Amino acid sequence: MSLFAAAVAIVCGLLAIILIAQLRKLRHQLAAERRAAASRLAERESLVHAQATLAERERIYGDLHDDIGARLLGMIHSAESPEQADRARAVLQDLRDVVTRSRGTPGSLSDTLAEIRGETSQRLAAAGVALTWEINDSLPDPELDTARALHLHRIVREAISNVIRHARASHVRVRMKAIGGKLCLDLTDDGGGTDPAPTSKGRGLDNMRERAAELEGDIDWKPGTQGGTKVLLTMPLSESSRDWLSRALTQAFPGIEIALAASLAEAQLHVDAAPPLALIDLGLPDGSGIRLIEKLHPQGTLCIVATVFDDDAHLFPALHAGAQGYVLK
Repeated sequence: MSLFAAAVAIVCGLLAIILIAQLRKLRHQLAAERRAAASRLAERESLVHAQATLAERERIYGDLHDDIGARLLGMIHSAESPEQADRARAVLQDLRDVVTRSRGTPGSLSDTLAEIRGETSQRLAAAGVALTWEINDSLPDPELDTARALHLHRIVREAISNVIRHARASHVRVRMKAIGGKLCLDLTDDGGGTDPAPTSKGRGLDNMRERAAELEGDIDWKPGTQGGTKVLLTMPLSESSRDWLSRALTQAFPGIEIALAASLAEAQLHVDAAPPLALIDLGLPDGSGIRLIEKLHPQGTLCIVATVFDDDAHLFPALHAGAQGYVLK
């Protein structure tokens, strides 16, 4: 073989090696582009599914409000007593909470208190009970997420229900102030139909205690200064456990992507993404976090319960649904 032929063979061999290397590179690039395209397609499909789910949920909410809401309004106007009318009115407001709060419209403490005052004034006026509403000028106005706002609203609603149905009161006074970084709310009536230190296991009182615990606060009942019952609620005004956990995760794992959801409806939008880790609160405004665990666990998501309760009644159902641990808030 001549020198020229050898040189040509070498050049051809080098070109072949370069061509093979380029083909491999192109193959890898093509595979990467295919994976990226598949990922974008999955994200798009997930978004379309989430939007369709949200649209269907909005339709159901609308139907519930229009149908059941209309019937409840009819019950309010045809009620034979103020107590019956108030029961229907409270159920109607619960329905509206499901519709509005599930959409996720967080606001400030003053926004929430204004909503509570409006509803309380209407209910007491319809029952012939006077209201005095006092807010200390130094009360701060922090942001409240949807869950905390709803828990606060529901506690006051249940307290007002007890006044209307059991206390035989003519006047209610609600006072709010801040002490040591906590909101202190006392609701006092001048009636005589309620045990000042209720020991009942009624669902209403249990709900008030559980909601106070979800607020990381305390609730108590004492004899009222006006002759009836005083409901005392305290809750921290600092950042919520959810915000604290998010901040702690961000500091521990820089660059981590965190999606926050204040309600079951918001959290459902993230289910299809199958996150590797989910911290789930059991006491969501519009349902139980156990429903999320049942959907996420089969997808391989590590589900950890974030709760204020460490008793068997709360934890066993979550662990049975697939939760693999819990943290106390």
